[in-house]
Amino acid sequence: MQQLHSSHIYHYILDNINRGIKKGLYRSEINPALIARIYVANTSGQLGIPVAETNLEEMVREYTIYHIHGIATERGIACLQDYLESLHD
Repeated sequence: MQQLHSSHIYHYILDNINRGIKKGLYRSEINPALIARIYVANTSGQLGIPVAETNLEEMVREYTIYHIHGIATERGIACLQDYLESLHD
C-alpha cells in the first residue's frame, strides 16, 4: 500500500514539475525525476518529527512552500506569493 501511494505521489509531483518547467515557473536545469523522488522520500513519514509536536496541515504547507522555493523561477515564486496572499483574503 505504501509503495502504491509513493508511486502515485511520485507521478503527480513529476507531472507538476514538468508542467511547471514548460510554463517557466520552475527552473529548467533541475532533474524532474530526481526532485520528485526526493519529494516522495521527504514526505513519506520519515522526517522523524513526532506527530504530537506539530500540526500535520502546517507541516505539509510549510514543506510545500519550502519545496517550491527550491525549484521555482522568480516568476514561479511570484505566483506562489500571489496564491498564498489569496488565501488570506
